[in-house]
Amino acid sequence: MQRRAVAATLVSAILFVSLLSSSYLVASSLKEKMVYEEYLNAEIALDTDRLMHTASAAYRLLYGEQSFLSNHSISCSSGLSSIPRMDLNEGGENFSLEEYIVPFMGYSDQQEGIFGTFSGTSTDGTNFIVQYHFSSFTNNGLVKIERQGRYFLHLDFRIGEASNFCLVSSRIIDKVISSLRGVCNKTIVSKAVSFLSFEIKTEALLHGFDSALHYKFLDGKGCGYLEYTLTIIQNEIDGPFGTFSSSVYRSNILPL
Repeated sequence: MQRRAVAATLVSAILFVSLLSSSYLVASSLKEKMVYEEYLNAEIALDTDRLMHTASAAYRLLYGEQSFLSNHSISCSSGLSSIPRMDLNEGGENFSLEEYIVPFMGYSDQQEGIFGTFSGTSTDGTNFIVQYHFSSFTNNGLVKIERQGRYFLHLDFRIGEASNFCLVSSRIIDKVISSLRGVCNKTIVSKAVSFLSFEIKTEALLHGFDSALHYKFLDGKGCGYLEYTLTIIQNEIDGPFGTFSSSVYRSNILPL
């Protein structure tokens, strides 16, 4: 009888320990599940935040750059360096967004993205890089989640080609006008400028551009001076906010 009581006591003890162990494992499993779910939810929240802010940044970048290019003529000697970088940050503490303006990348990537055909790079357009870094903490600040990378956007303003054409054409103007120095005949100089204007426009149209050559005579010692401005224009550029025109220019003053 006593043996049976001892056996029963042992069985009860074993069952209790088993139940306690099982409860502990269940509790541990639930805790791990909660920690994992918290991590997943934090990842989803960060990715949602990243998509929202990068889409907003892309909109502001393209709108700002298209607005600038359509309202400002760019010096053909400075080119890309004349285009201002947009401030893409919105005061967030857990992210940073930065714009880089880059020349021809050596390849074209027209993949669909946030802004359709304006996502990716263009071989002969104006390319922009948006570099991003997002971070957040989860699980009582013990785990850090990060997202960093970059994406490309572009506008089809062929600033490099336009600038090169502008520089080459203006050097020809300088050379021709310099060859007439000392002639002191404004009629001859005017005819030379008109001929140059026609030739440059004809060549520009072959490259998909237009041109304008404006000049005036200035008083000064000797025969005075000729001041001119050559502008190379690209019209009907497709933009995310409608078509627009943009241009590059070079001005110079030459003694006569």
